Amino acid sequence: MKRILYFAFLVAHLAASAQSFQTTNPDSLKINTKDIVNFWVAYDRLATVKTTADSLKIVDQFYLRKATRGLKLYQELSRSDASSFLAAICTHPRLLQSIRATTLAIPTYKPSILQGAHKLKQIYPASGFPELFFCVGKFEVAGNRTNDILYIGVELTCLTKDSPRDELIPYMQAAAGTIDQVEVVCLHEMVHYQQQLDPKTNLEAALVEGGAEFIAHYLTGKSTMQSVFDRVDSSLEKTIWAEFSRQLDKPVDSYWFLATGDAARQRPGMLGYVMGYRICEAYYRKAPDKAAALQSIIRLRNPRAIYEGSGYGK
Repeated sequence: MKRILYFAFLVAHLAASAQSFQTTNPDSLKINTKDIVNFWVAYDRLATVKTTADSLKIVDQFYLRKATRGLKLYQELSRSDASSFLAAICTHPRLLQSIRATTLAIPTYKPSILQGAHKLKQIYPASGFPELFFCVGKFEVAGNRTNDILYIGVELTCLTKDSPRDELIPYMQAAAGTIDQVEVVCLHEMVHYQQQLDPKTNLEAALVEGGAEFIAHYLTGKSTMQSVFDRVDSSLEKTIWAEFSRQLDKPVDSYWFLATGDAARQRPGMLGYVMGYRICEAYYRKAPDKAAALQSIIRLRNPRAIYEGSGYGK
């Protein structure tokens, strides 16, 4: 069920093109962390009650009823209620304790997040920006967006190196990110806001995700997918491309985009992201006009032209 839910989030995430921006000025970008504060208030109050009924009342009264637009978006898409949130809290006790300090420290990362927005504006002057909402979700999805809202689930993006990942379901263990990458996560998502493509095929979805990661890495020198790249050597990359290239024009297949790995074949997940990244990387390297190439990758008006122009796999 959670695999299906995660893919539902992915589809909504990929389809959220043609955004309405909150601002076109990086300095006016809003970062909202109210839901984090409210969550920990509710969390602490849970220790004062003994019954499930009282626990549900606390989650509802002190967290969900005070939800920002970002948390409300997550609730709507995940069909969440107090009961499901309480269940998530109860099944991730050690992980939650490990991320309390990092989640509350999000405001200190605002300068680096704004710096990323400025860098994006420099290479793509038409950039617009959503309001960023940092919320505590149910360990299902790290981010989503619609209109002028960008939701970021801190329970999957603000881990420490010592956070107990064993409390996460297997396919999320590799995907969860650490707090030092939060500005890269935000920049990746901000790139999505500029993209002018509603992906229908594996190639288009790969360029949406791989393109956003390529731009984020280009601007910061960091990648949220480094652990995946480290596992894909040149031999495996060729093997994966041989399979993926036969499915470029087929409808988006979750196999290529979920964090779930293929243990039987010793493969990491998110291989569609890797393919998209490599195509964009090759396209940029071959392009005589680097500035124009970056803008093409960001806009994604013609994904086929990017693929053909990259020469990747040929």
